[in-house]
Amino acid sequence: MDRARVCCGLVPHLQLALRPDLYGRPVIVAAWRETVVCASPEALEAGVRPGMSQRQAQQLCPDAELLEPDPAGAARLAEQIAAALYDLSPVVEVRVEGAAWIDLEGVLQETLALREMRRRLRDATGAEPRLGLAPGPFTARVAAARARPGRLLRVDSAPAFLAPLPVAELGLEPWQAERLELLGLRTLADVARIGPRQLESQLGREGRAAAIRARGAEPDQLTAWVPP
Repeated sequence: MDRARVCCGLVPHLQLALRPDLYGRPVIVAAWRETVVCASPEALEAGVRPGMSQRQAQQLCPDAELLEPDPAGAARLAEQIAAALYDLSPVVEVRVEGAAWIDLEGVLQETLALREMRRRLRDATGAEPRLGLAPGPFTARVAAARARPGRLLRVDSAPAFLAPLPVAELGLEPWQAERLELLGLRTLADVARIGPRQLESQLGREGRAAAIRARGAEPDQLTAWVPP
């Protein structure tokens, strides 16, 4: 059995969190005639996807509020969240995509740290975070995505938890996902059975990392935030 030590908290993309007054409404963040940076759940349900053109996104969801990207504001919010979590763990990472991690290795009051993480993320973004606790950052994020808002999903065995999930969880490029489909690899259990070297020959370096992640071996390390 693995030992859960990394907690991931998922909140709205920090571009969206800059406008919590728009929660619950379709929102598209994209500069005029540029590509979509992110979209609210309501816009995603209408078919909007990051990376598509702003024009196409508005055709799919004409009632959406269009916001100009504010990368500097999102970066400042990420810094504020990291600073708020820093006293809970010596290793904290926050991304503007709306994911925050703390490493609980050596943390004596784990329950208190998790409770405070939830509260501080909620205070910073105005939304209840989804929390996942797992042996490493990849599995913790996957678990958080499956947790209910304001709740914690704990994973004690990463391989068993990951095995039935679809390969889309690996976040591969479309051509890489298509290659896995051609190879008949549809779940993380399928990918885990393929050797890292074999998958690297098919997908490049990212294929090797994908095979390791699918096994719950957690090749990725958190990038610790350093106070200014």
